[in-house]
Amino acid sequence: MRGKMEKGREQMKKDEKRVYRLTKASYVVRILVGAYLLYTVYELVNNWQECSGLTLILSVLGTILFVVLGVFFVIQSIYMLRTGRYAGGAMDAGIEGEEKAENKESL
Repeated sequence: MRGKMEKGREQMKKDEKRVYRLTKASYVVRILVGAYLLYTVYELVNNWQECSGLTLILSVLGTILFVVLGVFFVIQSIYMLRTGRYAGGAMDAGIEGEEKAENKESL
């Protein structure tokens, strides 16, 4: 019974070290979503003249939220793609190499 518990603990430690990365396609979709949010901001700003009262306040708050999210998605995704931090990218190869070395040491 103890042997199974120790193996379970070792597996949990390995799982904690494992890094899950998004695919390249996921980052491209995030860039498109960010661009769409920024386009929506452009449309909202153009329609501010027609708004008044509570509608104007909600429109301004939505605009601020969409700008923050849109810029975050675009910049973060471009950064991850340029640095190779996606599944199968340059940074992923280094992590797999470390895991293989750890597996050899444990044998």
